[in-house]
Order: sequence, then C-alpha cells, then structure tokens
Amino acid sequence: MIPQFVRVAAIDNEQSHLDKIYSALVSSGFWVMPFLYDFGTVKPTPPNPYNGIRIVFTDIHLVDGGMNNMAQQALAIIACLKKVVCDGPYVLIFWTKFPDDAKVVFEDIVARAKDNECVAPVAYGCMDKGLVLGLEEYPDRLPEILTQLNEAIESCGALLLSISWEERVSQAAIRSTYRLFDLAHQQSPSDPLTNWHQLLAYLSTEAVGEAQAAIAPVAAMDVALLPILEDRLHISFENVESLNELLGQQFGKSNLVSKSALNAHYLVSTLSSSSKNSPSTRGVVSVIDRGAWDAHQLELWGQTCNDVLVKEFFLPAQKFDKKFMDSLSPCVVTLTPECDDVQGKVGSYRYLLGVLIPYSDSVRSFYYSKSKRQYSNLSIFDVGVLSIDVGDGVKDYCLLISSNRFFAKPTTDLLHAVPKLRLRRATLEELSHHYATHARRPGVMRFSLY
Repeated sequence: MIPQFVRVAAIDNEQSHLDKIYSALVSSGFWVMPFLYDFGTVKPTPPNPYNGIRIVFTDIHLVDGGMNNMAQQALAIIACLKKVVCDGPYVLIFWTKFPDDAKVVFEDIVARAKDNECVAPVAYGCMDKGLVLGLEEYPDRLPEILTQLNEAIESCGALLLSISWEERVSQAAIRSTYRLFDLAHQQSPSDPLTNWHQLLAYLSTEAVGEAQAAIAPVAAMDVALLPILEDRLHISFENVESLNELLGQQFGKSNLVSKSALNAHYLVSTLSSSSKNSPSTRGVVSVIDRGAWDAHQLELWGQTCNDVLVKEFFLPAQKFDKKFMDSLSPCVVTLTPECDDVQGKVGSYRYLLGVLIPYSDSVRSFYYSKSKRQYSNLSIFDVGVLSIDVGDGVKDYCLLISSNRFFAKPTTDLLHAVPKLRLRRATLEELSHHYATHARRPGVMRFSLY
C-alpha cells in the first residue's frame, strides 16, 4: 500500500543518485522532499525540521568506511534526521541489499538518538538501490520496485494506521475546500477567487457572529468548515480492508498508557505559559490564587476558597487538615454561552467553581459515596481523572465542577486566576448540558409514604 499523501524525505550523498531516487519515488506514487547529505548537514537546509514526516529513505552509507565504520554511519544519518524530522512516529527505509546491516545501523541510531537530541525512528525497512537507480533505463522494473516498497512499508505495522488516519483527514479537508470553492466558482466563473474569499468570510460570521469573527477570523472560519470536514471524514473508508485486519489483531489486548494520561489527551488540552487563552475564553480552566482571591474577591463566592470547596464538593461531616486543603487547587471554568456571539446578544462571561483534587481511592471517598453512588450534590460534574501538571509535576487529579456555584461578569477581566487547561469540545458540550439541565430541573411538592 503506497500512501499517496504522506510526507516523505529522501537522503543521499550523491546528487546523481538523489535525482534518480526522487524520480523513481515520484513514479511510485510518493510526494518526496529530496535532501543531499553534505559534511554533517543536508542541502537544502530546512529553516526548521518538518513535522508529519512518516517515511525517510536514506542510503545506509553516507560517509566513507562502509560497515567497518558503523558508528560514523549512524551518526551521519542522525545528523540528517535532526535537520529534517521534527516529530514521530516515522520509519527509516535503507537502500541496501543486506537486512542484517540495516538492523545493526537502525539499532545504533535508536541507541544514540536521545543523547543526540534526535527523534528516534520506530521501525525500518530495506530496498534494493540498484532497482531505483536503473528505473530510467529499465522502466519495466517499476512493478518490482512497487513490490519492494509495499513490503518495506507493510513491515512498519501500526505506523500504517497513523498514516491512513492522517491521509484521510487531509483528504476530507481538501474535498471540503474543493466543494465550497466549486460553489463559488459556479456563481462567478470570471472571478472565482474573490467570490471564494467572500464566501469564507460570510460563513465565518454566520458560524460565530460578526463580533466574535472580528476577534478571531481564522478560528471562526475553522468553526464554519469543521462540520463539512467531519462528515466527509466519516465516509472516507476507501481502501482500508488490510488496515481493518491489522488493527483487529490487537483487539482485547492490554494497553500500556494509563487511563488518566488518555483522559488528559482526550478530555482536556494543557495550556502552555505562552498560550494566548485568557481565563475568559470559553472552556478554559483557570487555577485560582486562593490567597489573593480571598483578600480581594471574597464576595464572588461569599466564603473563603477553602470553605466553599469543603461545602460544595465534599461529603458532609468531614474535617480536613491544612496539608490536605493545601493540596487542592480551586479553579474557575468559563462557560460563556456559545449563542451570545451568534445571536448578537450582550456578551456575558460565566465562571463555574471547580477543583482539582489529587486522586487516590482513599481521597475519592471524601467526595464520592460508593454506597449511594453519588457525589456531595447533584450539581457536581466529574470531568475525570487527569494526568497533568498544575505547578508541581505531573500527577493524577480529579477535576470536579459545580453547577451550583458560579458568577457572571460583563467584561473579560478576571484577576488572580491562571489558565491551565482547556476543555475539549465534547467535554465542554457535556458540561454545558449538565449545567443547563441542573439549572432548569423541575421540582414539585410531593408527600412521600415511603
């Protein structure tokens, strides 16, 4: 299976060979970036390594000495990879007839990668370089080249699943773009680019409202195009029969990644210190500086942070020492109504009380009753256990959010709170539903006989 839209790099130390390699790989269906190895670097030299490269073709001998100088061969390849590859996973395919040599060099590259600040490859394959170099003279060799390429790529195993996913997402976006562009082109064949520009601007403002689109135009465009992309992705299952079998081989087997680490990837995203997200951004979780908050904004909760946390999140009749209370991270979660921008309403910024609690089974019993199968009150929304760093290293935290305790402000200013996390869209929608359902829950006076 030749991935048609995957990023591929080809490295060689002879320009004539590199030209023929480039031609052969393009003829085989690859999009290739060729690089010439030259005294410890590559030409042309990228300004920064590329992300998304999944396959790197390289000569196994970039420097003199052959396999008698194995360490230097590995270091030469590592020097190239550092210039070209930004992240993983990716696979190396060596131009060699000797798989044993390739195995030795690959293992040496992996062993040295960390010390040389290089992203290590995850697998390797082998190709006969002579076949590729002779393709122009013997074009009938192409089927044999394709066979060897398929064998080398299929040896990568699970990497094929990632490549397929990335290809299908890319193609879904490309098809979405083409379909909308075609609509614009039909309306104005003489000036399709201007019409296309106007259509994107119109869709952006319709998606989030003019006010919000003016603040973040490209983000608004993303919101407008995402539904089409998702729909096209859901139907992009052509040519995946072999991958279905490959993926199915691992069904039912254990997974080494912790559930809390997966939650931290699926349910939230961690914000860096350089992030432009403010505490008022929809879905942002901001950790409160409780000392400054209590001193200057006590009226927002009507109690100190510690008092409101105990009353709102923990089961009654419990007492906690200072050490435990200091381990908690009170926070606010922004739940600005999404419809405000689209409907042209006066914007309001609503903040829900939350808390990050260091997770353990014993601590969980403080806020969740196993016998009653419930939290301290019905308003509590449990995001999940997250493996995150909120200032003192990566630990497991349970993020609880209350629908009882919240406040609203007409401005974006919020003091004494530092953005740490952002709820992903599905998590935010689930929280919105929980909050809205809790806020409008009906109640009647009922006289119980049991």
